[in-house]
Amino acid sequence: MPTSTFSSSYRRLAWAIIFLLFLSLPMTVFAQFPTYNANFTTNYSDWTPAGTNVWSVNSGIVQQTSVSATDPCKLLLTNSTPPYNLSSTTPQGIIAKVRIDSWQTVADMSRAGISLMSSSSNGYGYCLLFHDNGGTQQLACLNDMKAWGTAVNYSFTVGTWYWFRLQVIGNTLMGKVWPDGSAEPSTWQITQPLGGANWSLTGGYPGLVASSNGSTTKASFSNVTVYSPIIYVSPSGNDSNDGYSWGTAKKTLTGALTIAVPGEQIWVQSGTYTNTASYAMKSGVSIYGGLTGTEASSYDLTQRNFNANPTVLQGSGVSVFSNSGIDNTAVLDGFTVTDGSATNGGGISNNNASPTLQNLIITGNKATGSNQNHGGGIYNAGTSSPTVINTVIANNSADNYGGGVYNNGGTTNYINVTIANNSAKNGGGVYNYNGTCNLDNCILSGNTASTGSQLQRSGGTTTLNYSCYFGTMKGTITYNA
Repeated sequence: MPTSTFSSSYRRLAWAIIFLLFLSLPMTVFAQFPTYNANFTTNYSDWTPAGTNVWSVNSGIVQQTSVSATDPCKLLLTNSTPPYNLSSTTPQGIIAKVRIDSWQTVADMSRAGISLMSSSSNGYGYCLLFHDNGGTQQLACLNDMKAWGTAVNYSFTVGTWYWFRLQVIGNTLMGKVWPDGSAEPSTWQITQPLGGANWSLTGGYPGLVASSNGSTTKASFSNVTVYSPIIYVSPSGNDSNDGYSWGTAKKTLTGALTIAVPGEQIWVQSGTYTNTASYAMKSGVSIYGGLTGTEASSYDLTQRNFNANPTVLQGSGVSVFSNSGIDNTAVLDGFTVTDGSATNGGGISNNNASPTLQNLIITGNKATGSNQNHGGGIYNAGTSSPTVINTVIANNSADNYGGGVYNNGGTTNYINVTIANNSAKNGGGVYNYNGTCNLDNCILSGNTASTGSQLQRSGGTTTLNYSCYFGTMKGTITYNA
């Protein structure tokens, strides 16, 4: 049924079912590494100086208290559990507050900032720095002992705290700075292409950068967080934003998917998002709904309240998702997928695609038109082998086969899935044309069709493990317990 008639009581019931299933099965999460929040009072031992400068901790703030004659001088996160020796292929970010305590002008070694992928042996790595360039204050990126990169003039004040954010995403180094208490800039101030002889590190540790080689500049650091970058989407966002904080969120899921690379997550604030072109998931990118728009990057996604924060992805004359060539590291989690309409796969169409689909309500979609008209909720073709977990597939329709689900090839796995009140000419709930279809701990009920109201198998293998159905089944089906 369309969202306009998809009652709040029905939605609450569906999310209640998912919540109970959610408690019984671990959630699939393809995170690269956990967020690290520095508390220098208790975990200063996680950090190791690179260079001979001296650091001290005072009231949770780490300070550079003497200046080394070596270059560079850094404090690196080398001793933590788990380790943060991150590969260049891993999207990664660091954010910290930095305060210049004293500044020596017209001194090239006057610098302070943050770093990624720094070597534990010599400290060399990618840096985002306040820098003195012949007496001009600048924000600049540097690959230690190799090359200065992109720089912009930036006037800063001694004794003032500034936020620094540095990320490596794919083949780009990105950085920004803003005064504490001000809004984070919506776009990156520094972008530096990576590659070639001077910008080709293979990995290393996050770190804090201080002055070196005799400069009298000194700095302090606090609120240091190392994180796997998250792209945020909000109804109040703007697709021209960089998307890497709630305050600089993208407005559409399409805008987020456009910039996402493997290893990143996309967090979508509750609301209704209507698309006129199908979304396409990406391998290695996890998309999460059910969020309030205030969560920190360290937020535990298992604590989401889907009913209180419904996140609706609504089609408009197209499949809501049209996926091709992706594997199970493409994750969709915590959404209502509705109002999609296509000849095949009104809700989610998978062609040689094997995503992980979990904690979803797939409802009010239809397969209709002038072609095959299969799979109102989900359509799987070719080698598609999706895994569907903790999901309700209800009130979808297909003119021909598979009102809820249509399978043709591959191995499809449905775990803790309710398939109800769907309709089709054949196989109202599920139609298995070919391939292997496994239904574990599933419920099929209230589906309607001329043949096989709950499930119809015309080819391949269909197995129900510890599952319940209420209505007719057609074809040879294996039942276990």
